Amino acid sequence: MLNFNMLGKVNKYAFLGAAPETLRYDGMQSQKTIVFASINNWNICFRFKWRSVSWNSIFNPKASPPGYQAVTAITDGTTLPYVKEDFAPFEDPILT
Repeated sequence: MLNFNMLGKVNKYAFLGAAPETLRYDGMQSQKTIVFASINNWNICFRFKWRSVSWNSIFNPKASPPGYQAVTAITDGTTLPYVKEDFAPFEDPILT
């Protein structure tokens, strides 16, 4: 079943050809139209933002060599800025 608490989370596994942690779910937009005799039709658009590197990394120009490095929270060293989630339910949100 599609979990609507996925806003702002990143893909835990490869999804739609994107490597893990490179897609962030940015919400959805829906539009209802009446087709015929009060029959409703819904168009739903899921929005993702792609990044060529992990959303849980940041560019460090002072590193040797300069580049992207994994980011963790200072408090416990394990909390990621973007929580990882399995995006498989997006593949068929109506049937799952």
